[in-house]
Amino acid sequence: NLPSEPIDVCFDADILEKVSGNLLSNAFKYTPDNEQVELSVKVEETGAFLQHSGPAGQGKQKYVRIDVKDSGIGIPENKKEQIFERFYQLNHNLGNIEGGFGIGLALTRELLKLHHGFISMESSEGKGSLFSVFLPLDRSVYSEGELKEITSYTKQKPNEIIEQVIDEHIPNLVSDEPLQGDLSEDRGLPHILVVDDNADMRHYIMAVLLGQYRVTNAENGNAGFEEACNTLPDLIVTDVMMHPVNGMEFCRKLKTDERTSHIPVIMLTALSGSQEKMEGLETGADDYLTKPFSTRELQVRIRNLINQRKRLQQLFSSNFNIEPGAISVTSADEKFLRKLINLIEENIDNPELDNEFLLPKIAMSRSQLHRKIKALTGQPITGFVRIIRIKRAAQLMEQKFGNVSDIMYAVGFNNQSYFTKCFREVYQVTPSDFMAK
Repeated sequence: NLPSEPIDVCFDADILEKVSGNLLSNAFKYTPDNEQVELSVKVEETGAFLQHSGPAGQGKQKYVRIDVKDSGIGIPENKKEQIFERFYQLNHNLGNIEGGFGIGLALTRELLKLHHGFISMESSEGKGSLFSVFLPLDRSVYSEGELKEITSYTKQKPNEIIEQVIDEHIPNLVSDEPLQGDLSEDRGLPHILVVDDNADMRHYIMAVLLGQYRVTNAENGNAGFEEACNTLPDLIVTDVMMHPVNGMEFCRKLKTDERTSHIPVIMLTALSGSQEKMEGLETGADDYLTKPFSTRELQVRIRNLINQRKRLQQLFSSNFNIEPGAISVTSADEKFLRKLINLIEENIDNPELDNEFLLPKIAMSRSQLHRKIKALTGQPITGFVRIIRIKRAAQLMEQKFGNVSDIMYAVGFNNQSYFTKCFREVYQVTPSDFMAK
C-alpha cells in the first residue's frame, strides 16, 4: 500500500534498504504459506516517540511511516521486551530471528537511531506482527554535515518503480528450482560451497557469486559437511548461527577431518565482538566477515583466499628441492601430508605404489584423495608420488648409494629411460650429470 505521489524526504538509501530488507525477510520467514505480508508507506504526525529523534518539548512531528505487517506466528507477550536484544532468538524450532540480509532487529533499531528515526512493534501470538519504521520528514533534524544529495529527484511513481524492480530482478532470484551453479569440470572455475540455514541469504550469496565460480549450497552444517566431503570445494562460505550444527562446530569438523582440512572457510556472522571473532578463527576459519557486509568485500576475500591457496601450491611445488620430510604446510594439512609422504617413503621401492596401494591406508576415496592432493600441492596423486620418488633418488645420489641403476630400482622405477625423463623434469639434468656434479 503506497501513496499515489512520491514523498519528499531525506533518507539514507543503504540504511533504508537494510532495515526494510530485514523486516520483510523476517515477515516472510515467520508467515506460513498462503498467509499475507503487507507493506504500507504513509506520512503520519506523532509525538509519541519524540525522545528517539529530537529534543523534548517540540510537540508533534511529521514522519514517514513504513509498516511491515504479517499474519504469521506473532510474538508472545513475555518475549516482546527481548525481541530487540542482540542475537535473541524466539526459539530453536523457528530458526534465527536475525535472518534476511544479515542484520537483526537490534541493529535495525541502532541504524534508525543514526537516521534520527525509530521503530515500534505490535504483535499478538498466533495473529501476526506489525513493525513500524518512522523517519523524520523535517530535514531540520539533521545537521548540515549529515546531508548530502547523491540522487536526483525522480518523477517516477512508486508503484512504477516497484513493478520495474520485480520485472527486472525477481524472476532471476525466485524459482521453484534450487539455485545451483554449473558444476561442469571443463569450465575450470573454482568451486564455492555456500552453507546457511536461511534460504534467502543462501540464494543471495549464490546469485552474487554465479558467473565467477561454480556454486553449490547446503542448508545446514550437517548437509554442508557431507557436501564438502563428497565434492571437496575450493572454498566454503558459512553462516555462524545455524541449526542443528552451528558454523563454529561445522568449521571445527571441517578442519579436523583429513578429507576437508585444506578447504579455506569464510565465516559470516552478525556477532561483531572480538571474542566471537577470535572463537571463529580458533576453530580454523580462514577469514571472518561481519554482517551487514559488502558483496564486493566478500568477492575480494574469496578471491584472495583462492589465490593464496594457489600460491601455496606453487610454493610447495617449488620447494621440491628440499628433502620430502622438510616440507610443511600447517596444522591438519601438514599432518596429512607428512602421513602420506611417510607412507610413500616406506614403500618407495615398490613399483606398484599407486592409487590402489594408497587408498586403503589413507581411508579416502580415489576422487577425494586426488582432489585433496591437487588442492594442497597442485599435483595429481600420481605426479606427487613420482616427485617424491625422484627426490629420494637425488638424496641417494648425494649419499653415493650406488650407480644410477641401483638407485632407480631403490625408488621403484624399473625403466631407465622413463626414470631419466622424470628426473630431468624435476632437476633439468640427467641422473648421470646430477651424480657427476
